[in-house]
Amino acid sequence: MHRLYYQPHGVWFGDCMPFHANGTFYLFHQRDTRKPGPFGEPFGWALATTTDFVTYEDHGESLERGGDDEQDQFIFAGSVFEAAGTYYAMYTGYNRDYPAQGKASQVLMLAESDDLKHWRKSDRKL
Repeated sequence: MHRLYYQPHGVWFGDCMPFHANGTFYLFHQRDTRKPGPFGEPFGWALATTTDFVTYEDHGESLERGGDDEQDQFIFAGSVFEAAGTYYAMYTGYNRDYPAQGKASQVLMLAESDDLKHWRKSDRKL
Protein backbone atom coordinates (compact mmCIF):
# COMPACT_ATOMS: atom_id res chain seq x y z
CA MET A 1 0.00 0.00 0.00
CA HIS A 2 1.28 3.46 -0.91
CA ARG A 3 0.51 6.26 1.51
CA LEU A 4 0.29 9.83 0.31
CA TYR A 5 0.01 11.54 3.67
CA TYR A 6 0.84 11.16 7.34
CA GLN A 7 -1.76 9.22 9.35
CA PRO A 8 -1.24 8.18 12.98
CA HIS A 9 -2.78 4.82 13.79
CA GLY A 10 -6.22 4.60 15.43
CA VAL A 11 -7.19 8.30 15.45
CA TRP A 12 -8.54 10.95 13.14
CA PHE A 13 -5.86 13.36 11.90
CA GLY A 14 -7.49 16.77 11.99
CA ASP A 15 -6.82 20.43 11.24
CA CYS A 16 -3.20 20.20 10.11
CA MET A 17 -1.37 23.45 10.88
CA PRO A 18 1.96 23.22 9.01
CA PHE A 19 5.02 25.33 9.76
CA HIS A 20 8.46 25.26 8.11
CA ALA A 21 11.73 26.12 9.88
CA ASN A 22 15.36 25.20 9.26
CA GLY A 23 14.61 22.62 6.58
CA THR A 24 11.98 20.78 8.61
CA PHE A 25 8.21 20.79 8.21
CA TYR A 26 6.30 20.77 11.52
CA LEU A 27 2.83 19.28 11.13
CA PHE A 28 0.81 20.33 14.16
CA HIS A 29 -2.53 18.56 14.24
CA GLN A 30 -5.33 17.20 16.38
CA ARG A 31 -5.75 13.51 17.12
CA ASP A 32 -9.42 12.86 17.65
CA THR A 33 -10.67 9.47 18.82
CA ARG A 34 -14.30 10.35 17.98
CA LYS A 35 -15.20 8.20 20.99
CA PRO A 36 -17.53 9.50 22.24
CA GLY A 37 -18.66 11.76 19.40
CA PRO A 38 -18.68 14.36 18.14
CA PHE A 39 -15.11 15.23 19.27
CA GLY A 40 -14.03 12.25 21.32
CA GLU A 41 -11.69 12.60 24.27
CA PRO A 42 -10.12 16.03 24.90
CA PHE A 43 -6.96 16.65 22.87
CA GLY A 44 -4.12 19.10 22.40
CA TRP A 45 -1.92 19.54 19.36
CA ALA A 46 0.15 16.56 18.34
CA LEU A 47 3.29 17.01 16.23
CA ALA A 48 4.89 15.09 13.39
CA THR A 49 7.99 16.36 11.59
CA THR A 50 9.36 15.59 8.14
CA THR A 51 11.97 16.86 5.74
CA ASP A 52 10.73 14.98 2.67
CA PHE A 53 7.02 14.07 3.18
CA VAL A 54 8.00 10.40 2.87
CA THR A 55 9.42 9.72 6.33
CA TYR A 56 7.95 11.20 9.51
CA GLU A 57 8.93 11.45 13.15
CA ASP A 58 6.01 11.32 15.58
CA HIS A 59 6.50 13.56 18.63
CA GLY A 60 3.12 12.85 20.25
CA GLU A 61 1.28 15.67 21.95
CA SER A 62 3.35 18.85 21.75
CA LEU A 63 0.95 21.57 22.89
CA GLU A 64 -0.82 19.82 25.75
CA ARG A 65 -4.47 20.34 26.50
CA GLY A 66 -5.58 21.82 29.79
CA GLY A 67 -7.57 19.99 32.45
CA ASP A 68 -11.33 19.59 32.38
CA ASP A 69 -11.76 22.78 34.41
CA GLU A 70 -9.50 24.89 32.16
CA GLN A 71 -10.42 26.94 29.08
CA ASP A 72 -8.29 24.75 26.81
CA GLN A 73 -9.87 21.42 27.74
CA PHE A 74 -9.63 20.89 23.97
CA ILE A 75 -7.13 22.72 21.77
CA PHE A 76 -8.76 23.47 18.45
CA ALA A 77 -7.23 25.03 15.33
CA GLY A 78 -4.82 27.92 15.23
CA SER A 79 -1.53 28.93 13.67
CA VAL A 80 2.19 29.08 14.40
CA PHE A 81 4.56 31.93 13.60
CA GLU A 82 8.02 33.19 14.54
CA ALA A 83 8.94 36.67 15.78
CA ALA A 84 12.33 37.81 17.09
CA GLY A 85 13.58 34.23 17.52
CA THR A 86 10.58 32.98 19.49
CA TYR A 87 7.82 30.77 18.11
CA TYR A 88 4.20 31.49 18.96
CA ALA A 89 1.07 29.37 18.68
CA MET A 90 -2.27 31.14 18.61
CA TYR A 91 -4.93 28.53 19.22
CA THR A 92 -8.59 28.12 20.07
CA GLY A 93 -9.15 26.98 23.64
CA TYR A 94 -12.47 25.15 23.88
CA ASN A 95 -14.21 23.85 26.98
CA ARG A 96 -17.40 21.87 26.35
CA ASP A 97 -18.57 22.41 29.93
CA TYR A 98 -18.22 26.21 30.08
CA PRO A 99 -21.53 27.29 28.46
CA ALA A 100 -23.49 25.61 31.31
CA GLN A 101 -21.38 27.73 33.70
CA GLY A 102 -22.15 30.96 31.83
CA LYS A 103 -18.64 31.15 30.30
CA ALA A 104 -17.56 31.37 26.66
CA SER A 105 -16.87 27.92 25.22
CA GLN A 106 -14.13 29.17 22.85
CA VAL A 107 -11.44 31.84 23.20
CA LEU A 108 -8.21 32.64 21.37
CA MET A 109 -5.16 31.65 23.43
CA LEU A 110 -1.38 32.02 23.12
CA ALA A 111 1.66 29.81 23.78
CA GLU A 112 5.35 30.30 23.02
CA SER A 113 8.29 28.01 22.33
CA ASP A 114 12.02 28.10 21.71
CA ASP A 115 12.14 24.83 19.72
CA LEU A 116 8.63 24.22 18.26
CA LYS A 117 8.30 21.06 20.39
CA HIS A 118 7.89 22.35 23.96
CA TRP A 119 5.35 25.08 24.65
CA ARG A 120 4.71 27.55 27.48
CA LYS A 121 1.12 28.73 27.70
CA SER A 122 0.33 32.37 28.37
CA ASP A 123 -2.34 33.35 30.88
CA ARG A 124 -3.56 35.98 28.43
CA LYS A 125 -6.69 35.30 26.44
CA LEU A 126 -6.72 37.26 23.20
